[in-house]
Amino acid sequence: MVASPFGPRCRLHRCATEFSAAWKKTARETGREYLSVKLDDPSFPAPIYASLVDAEDGSSHNLIWSRRNGH
Repeated sequence: MVASPFGPRCRLHRCATEFSAAWKKTARETGREYLSVKLDDPSFPAPIYASLVDAEDGSSHNLIWSRRNGH
């Protein structure tokens, strides 16, 4: 099977359930590559959108996300 260039770079599963996918992106301002991540699970009130970026030390990564303030 050939992967689509528009499909996710990776998918995360727990047992047989997919709860996350990540797409490779490039920041317009800096040209740095990162993964755009969507975490979703029926137990979440809404999906969580995040960015997975290389850390400054070059040997790890940081997951950056924020929570909406909604009532």
